[in-house]
Amino acid sequence: MPSGRMRADASCEHCGGPFQPTRPWSRFCSPECRKAAYRERRRQEAVERLEARVRAAMGRIEERVRAVVREELEAALDDSGGE
Repeated sequence: MPSGRMRADASCEHCGGPFQPTRPWSRFCSPECRKAAYRERRRQEAVERLEARVRAAMGRIEERVRAVVREELEAALDDSGGE
């Protein structure tokens, strides 16, 4: 698209509805859709941050479980080796 020219019509990035952009960089049909898209994006970012924290915690838990199991197995082998 040549610079400075308006699109004849566009699709809203949030609701998908057609609209007449008032500026070449317009992406949403209304302030409501712009705000809803922002809230949705923020929610998704929060979910991704939480998922990353859960994955990290699960990794730490798995490491600890492996260590405990290893210790218990070693202790059981030590106990049975003396008989």
